Formats: sequence, C-alpha cells, structure tokens
Amino acid sequence: MAEASRASAANQEPSGASGKVEELLCKPFDEALKHCPALAEYIQKNSTEDSGKLEKEFREHWHREAPQELRQVLEEIVDPEAAAANVAETEAFLRNRTPLVEDLLSEGAEQSASSDRLVVRQELSREQGLDIDHDQEDDQFADLDIASAVDRLLSLSFEAAMKTSVELRDYVRSPKRSKDEIADLEAEFAQNWSLEAPTELRDILEELLFPDVVASRQARESRAPIARL
Repeated sequence: MAEASRASAANQEPSGASGKVEELLCKPFDEALKHCPALAEYIQKNSTEDSGKLEKEFREHWHREAPQELRQVLEEIVDPEAAAANVAETEAFLRNRTPLVEDLLSEGAEQSASSDRLVVRQELSREQGLDIDHDQEDDQFADLDIASAVDRLLSLSFEAAMKTSVELRDYVRSPKRSKDEIADLEAEFAQNWSLEAPTELRDILEELLFPDVVASRQARESRAPIARL
C-alpha cells in the first residue's frame, strides 16, 4: 500500500475499546491504576486471599505486547459495552461460517459425486481430443471459498477480526516487529478494513487464512507458462 496511506493511518488516534487499552498499556502500571479507577477496583474486587497475586500477574504482563487474555480483560474494564458488542460480532461470525471445500470433501457422498464428475470429464476429454485443466476448475471453486472467508472477516470490525483470527493477530503483532511497526500496521489495517479493502490487504488475508491453498495455486500458475511451450 502507498506510503502516504501508511503515514496517514499512523497519525490517526486510536478508537474504541482497543484504542483505550493501547493508551492504558503505554502508561506505567502504577500510573495506569491512578488513571483508571475501574482497573484498581477490578484488581481489588477479584483478589483472593493472596491479595498481591493478581496485581503481580498484571504487572508482569503490562506492556504494549500484552497477551490477548489481558487485553480482553482490560477492554471489558474500560469499555464493557464495546467489549460486549465485539463478543456479539464474533459469535455471529462463527454462527454464519460456511463450510470450506475440505469440509465438503470429508462427506462420503459428496466425495463420491466429485469423483464421478471427474471421470465423466476425463472420458469426454479423451473422446473429443480436448486438453482440459481440471486443476484450474478446482482452483476456481477454491477461490470462491477463499474470497467468501475473507469477506466474512472483513465484514467484522477490525477489533473483532483481531480477536477472531489467530493468524491475523499473530501476523500483525509478530514479535519480529518493533512496537512502532506494530502500531503503524494496526493503524493501516484498521483504516483499510472494509469489504472494499484494497487488493494488497486481501492478498495478505488469503495467504494468512489459506497458506497451503494459495501456495499450491501459485505453484501451478508458475508452471503454466512452461506447460504451454
């Protein structure tokens, strides 16, 4: 994506529960307790007999790369309504998921029907002297499922998508990235996150969600020019 887009996205202020959590995690833990009374109240209310255990756990993980479990707790503390909305979006996403190609092939009847169709196509090809690329036909069906899965993820808010997709979260918050790089990438993704997302972002999501399928497709595409010689 264009550098101008990156610069513009990086300058945007964080928003929503996730943005509030980021702002809180940027502060030292003691300062965060003073800034957010709800956090101090949560720790005090949920402490067991060992009153310092929960606070110690918070302190150990208090940084910009805090684990997702801590982030979710903080989102519920700083903005319970937004956190509940994100949970509802995620649950709706999981309920509406459609089976992928491999799920369909796992059913015996469907697998048998697919094999029968392939035999018929092969017989017709031999009879008519045609050279049909059956892998290409199968790729077209796989492409539809991949595009559908990417659309379902993009239909969520970026915050909900980060919670739903481990692959997306691991990619954006990779330990190999610096704090500034993670912040810039999150801002850039959030700015472009919609069903009208640019091709570059969609390509990244396809590779994250379906690495094997995309790699297989790219390998066949790279062999295609050689096969035509």
